[in-house]
Amino acid sequence: AEVSFGKMRESINTYGAAAVAGAAAAGTAIFAMAKEFADAANELENYAFISKATTQEFQSYSFGAQTVGIEVETLASQFKDFNEKLGEFITLGSGGGLDFFEQIAIKTEGSAEGARKLALEMQNLSGPAALQLYVDKLEEAGATQQQMSFYLESMASDTTNLIPLLRNGGEGFKFWADAAERYGLIMDESAIQKASEFKVQLGLLDMQVQGAKNQFIQEI
Repeated sequence: AEVSFGKMRESINTYGAAAVAGAAAAGTAIFAMAKEFADAANELENYAFISKATTQEFQSYSFGAQTVGIEVETLASQFKDFNEKLGEFITLGSGGGLDFFEQIAIKTEGSAEGARKLALEMQNLSGPAALQLYVDKLEEAGATQQQMSFYLESMASDTTNLIPLLRNGGEGFKFWADAAERYGLIMDESAIQKASEFKVQLGLLDMQVQGAKNQFIQEI
């Protein structure tokens, strides 16, 4: 059958427009995904900072915490509170950590001086590592489930939920961290750095757009 050049041109224009529209939609979707990734990386950096942890370490702990109902924001707050209570005890000799260092640490370390050395050791660790050492000492002292809950809650709210993950040197946390690493769920430092740079570029672009709008309105 004879096909006119007009119909061929019409067909090309139609499919060409569809291809362009599809490419534009794909580009928009990719940009949205990149922005979402950058936002997540930025939040992760903030959570890691207040937790006194690296982004890799915080991510490793966050996957385990979510299995017991603790979301990333809550986990970061728990590490932050724990570090603050630890600092309060070292600086003032009071606060939520007092009972632990007077009743548990003296027992495991053999003296008040040993308990203070333990506190200083914890202070030099990351937030997650310090919390793990805290629980290790409770286990060493033979603390019951109820006692562990009391001493943990005195440092940060809802940390009782983390006990199953912290037992036996943090076996639970290690299991979920290994799984997250195996399935590629942990963002590496390079990706986080690039995401942060992208976030800055987006911010600068937004400032340029707003500045252009302001200048346009002023000229009008």
